[in-house]
Amino acid sequence: MKRLTQVNSDTGPGLANHDADTARGTGALYLNFNFALIGNTEFMASSAAGNQSKLNFSIVEATPDHVPSCSTIMPRAFHSNNEYVRKCFPDTPLVGSWWSKIFLDEIASEDCHVLIAVAEYDSPSTKVFGILCMRLLEADDVSAGFYSLYPFTPDHNFEMFKPAMDAMIEGRTKVFSGTGKKHWLIELFGVDHGYKGLGLGRKLLEKCFEIADERSEDVFVEANASAAGMYMKMGFESQGSVMMPGDLKYEEFMLVRRTKTAC
Repeated sequence: MKRLTQVNSDTGPGLANHDADTARGTGALYLNFNFALIGNTEFMASSAAGNQSKLNFSIVEATPDHVPSCSTIMPRAFHSNNEYVRKCFPDTPLVGSWWSKIFLDEIASEDCHVLIAVAEYDSPSTKVFGILCMRLLEADDVSAGFYSLYPFTPDHNFEMFKPAMDAMIEGRTKVFSGTGKKHWLIELFGVDHGYKGLGLGRKLLEKCFEIADERSEDVFVEANASAAGMYMKMGFESQGSVMMPGDLKYEEFMLVRRTKTAC
């Protein structure tokens, strides 16, 4: 069973500014179904009407009840400002079902964590405002996480996304092959576009780091150019970048965060 930990995480006034870059990044993209609180943060968030309202957000492990909202996070987080992601992962019922299958399987897996940000005013809290999926991999694993495990649908643009998958596999291989070190791959990381700048992304990453550091394991992520700087500020080291084919001039960076093992 996954061990869930309680986190006391009060957000300081400066954290919201850091999350502007956090929310722009792209995803490199369990058997206990109890709703388990693992972090609590208070933010000022804008309502749909433009008024400021005080919301309490929690970082929790996703359950099957969250899957319908999880399956819409990609378009909510990226489609308004990332043409590459919008073309690779269009907002269609077929792609939504594909996401749902992935999230259900990852929630049930002992080797995966689906961390989400939810608002405490929503009871039960089933709307997902941010997500971070992480998977534990062997040193010599040659996959791109769940992107390699689930066949793409006819609605996906697989030919456009395949170079990003290949870059992810090659990047991880260069860093970990032959080391014998298990490590975590951030498969998907995003924040609802309407809730960027509130520190949600930072809190999701901090929980990811806590999980990895408890096991003395590194974290690997593939991120686009607009997010690479944010990751490096959060302790990641660049391992180089690859320009995706096509006219979009979309560049993907390979980054590693070395474990900060607790004393």
